[in-house]
Amino acid sequence: MGFTYVTMTVCNPLNVNRNKKIKFLVDTGAFTNVVPENILQDLGIKPVGIREFKVFGGKFKKREIGSAIFKYNGDITGTEVTFGKRKYVSILGVTALESLGYIVNPKTGKLKKTDLFILYNKR
Repeated sequence: MGFTYVTMTVCNPLNVNRNKKIKFLVDTGAFTNVVPENILQDLGIKPVGIREFKVFGGKFKKREIGSAIFKYNGDITGTEVTFGKRKYVSILGVTALESLGYIVNPKTGKLKKTDLFILYNKR
């Protein structure tokens, strides 16, 4: 199986009219989503904190994080986004993927809608 790419819309959570279609590499092994910082800045998305991430080779890198709205195929979610360097590829991690209700079909390499589950405590 090769790489899976998907185009989705990323929006500023404070103004969804500030949005952009972005091509993402889907990485089911990545926890968070990464978008180049210049794109997030153009959307008016501001950093709200810093996280430390382990990168290939075992080193740790600190990157700014913020919040964004992700839209795909009529589905929408709000999720964390990491400010990547300008040269970074946009990565769609498992948090947005699962929050939107999708998985990667291993046979086709395409996104497939999946059931969303909720646990509740009946009182």
